[in-house]
Amino acid sequence: MSFDLPSIVAAITIPAGAAAVVAYLGRKIVEAWLSRDLEAFKAALLREGLEHQVRFTRLHERQAEIMAEVFSRLETLHQACLLWARKMLPRDTETAPFRDRAVEAYKSFVEYYHPKAIWLDVETCTAINAIVAEFSDTLFQLTFDTDEHGFPRNPKAWGESYQRLKESIPKARGLLDTRFRGVLGVAGKGRETPDA
Repeated sequence: MSFDLPSIVAAITIPAGAAAVVAYLGRKIVEAWLSRDLEAFKAALLREGLEHQVRFTRLHERQAEIMAEVFSRLETLHQACLLWARKMLPRDTETAPFRDRAVEAYKSFVEYYHPKAIWLDVETCTAINAIVAEFSDTLFQLTFDTDEHGFPRNPKAWGESYQRLKESIPKARGLLDTRFRGVLGVAGKGRETPDA
């Protein structure tokens, strides 16, 4: 039996060449498939990142809106309480309108703040809750420590309430102001001294 070398070489190289072509094509198909999947993955990741950014921006805008309104109502409440508790009110001044404005400002503040507190972080809510408690105690003291004409029965206790309105509440508000500015990324320091 004689071997034909060209036939043997052809019998070996043709299937090996075909296998190499098939392997090369297979590799290119897998690379194209992986590249397509990678591009789709990148696009999905980018889309998800943009959606997260939009949600974060909306949340931040909502928080900013709530913080601004909380601070505005808090300022209104503080000014109303200060007007009512002024030590130098003349004896013939009708105090009921001052009292009513202060009580209404407190009610407005609490009714706005409590349902929206969920939008604010825990530290901010804790700071606001402490201020609300201060105002509640002060208003209670002022309301129930007056005679039939609306003047203080206990001038010393009334004076202490007034001092709280002039000193401790503004200090707490100043810290809250700083906290708000930090959350909102606004430069500047909060007020720590009273305006009134």
